[in-house]
Amino acid sequence: MGYRRGFGDRRHRCDPTWASAEKGSKMLDALVGLVADSIRQLDETGWRYDLRQ
Repeated sequence: MGYRRGFGDRRHRCDPTWASAEKGSKMLDALVGLVADSIRQLDETGWRYDLRQ
């Protein structure tokens, strides 16, 4: 089950012994991608962030 093992058990949340450089790298890449996509979208709309329809 990988990283999800013990997910529902509160004792295992934020347990750094489950961390690895590979998991950290994947998380960083995912977050950087999301931020970059958000910035691109904001640039395309002239930084108008309230575009509710």
